[in-house]
Amino acid sequence: MTCYLNKPLLAAVVVLALYAVIVFTAAGPRTLSAGLLLGFYLLLVLNSYFSISFPEAVFRVRCPSDTAINVSLVAIYLGLPWLVRDPLWFFVTMAVFFCLAVIKYANWLTRIEANFFLRRKIMANALAGLECLLVVAALQRFQGTLWPVVLALILYICGTVHTLLIDPLYRER
Repeated sequence: MTCYLNKPLLAAVVVLALYAVIVFTAAGPRTLSAGLLLGFYLLLVLNSYFSISFPEAVFRVRCPSDTAINVSLVAIYLGLPWLVRDPLWFFVTMAVFFCLAVIKYANWLTRIEANFFLRRKIMANALAGLECLLVVAALQRFQGTLWPVVLALILYICGTVHTLLIDPLYRER
């Protein structure tokens, strides 16, 4: 995997992670479910570093729709730590997050010639969004159980290992 070091973005990722840990610590009881969701969020932040640094270094897409989506994604980043105590709303919000990411990268299809990367990026985000919707359905069906959250985290960890280490997503070819 080619590494595109973006120091300001790395600093922002560290600040987001610290913010999430502070919110988790200060905002209420620290339950196992909330801890698992905090782990999911921190993994999202790690993924987002690579998801932003690679395209920023290689493509540098600038358009009004991209800016609008990025503002929405940042709002979700800031709100998610407050939802770790409510798995249902956490995963609903995550589904919205991944849906916005699909729209963002689908919009890029007409702006850059990196269909190899974009097709894989869109598919990865669509699968993550689908996973979140399946977790929402499982949480509604099996109320009071923790297994949908545990399974979601395990799948997201596996997806992260796959897209960062086994078959790197962030490459031009």
